[in-house]
Formats: sequence, C-alpha cells, structure tokens
Amino acid sequence: MNWDSHQGYPLSKAVHSGSVRLATFLLDRGASPEEYGCIAAKIVIRQKDLAMLKLLVEYIPSKQRKSGKKKKPKDRFKPDSSLLKLAVEVGANDVVEYLYREKKVMPDMTTLNKMTLG
Repeated sequence: MNWDSHQGYPLSKAVHSGSVRLATFLLDRGASPEEYGCIAAKIVIRQKDLAMLKLLVEYIPSKQRKSGKKKKPKDRFKPDSSLLKLAVEVGANDVVEYLYREKKVMPDMTTLNKMTLG
C-alpha cells in the first residue's frame, strides 16, 4: 500500500485534524512528511503545533517509544529555510526556535531580518 497516495493527503489530513495517533500510524508505515512540498509540515507550522512538527521531523522507532528510552532521534527529513520562513511569518516563535536552534536551519536574508526585527 502506498501511504503517500494522493500527494500526501492522508498524512496532511491527519495533522490538520490534530490526530497524533493517525499521524503516527501513517509515519510508522512509511508516509513521508516531504510529500507535495512538505505540505504536512506547513499545515502544522501554520497551526503553531510544535509537538506535531517534532513528530513529523524526528523519527523515533515504535519500540523505543514503548520502552521509554531517551535516545537522540534520527530525522525523517531535513527541514529547510522555507519552513523557517513560514514559521517566522505566522509568528510561531517556539517553532522558529526549534528549527533554528535544534535543527540548525539557516534562514535566508529576508527571514533573518524578520527574526532580528521581530
């Protein structure tokens, strides 16, 4: 089964509705947050939902989640400057901090000016 069918619609719909369980289910089965220009991540950023964004970006195997062990997660995909720019534009400050400080996303000049002025 293709979990990225319809340009990532299933994952996008799951994150839009805030369903962590459905999003986790789809991600565990191979759905990609990068489908259709990272639309799922863009939806989450517009909703200012840092926890859901972390779910999309950071891959934690289900065995590790169940055991409760804390390990540095691998990333499902590398967020880029366009996602950081969107976070700045919508005023999602915790998302900006996460992308800039933790994920080391480098802003373009326009975004950097907004970050320093805002």
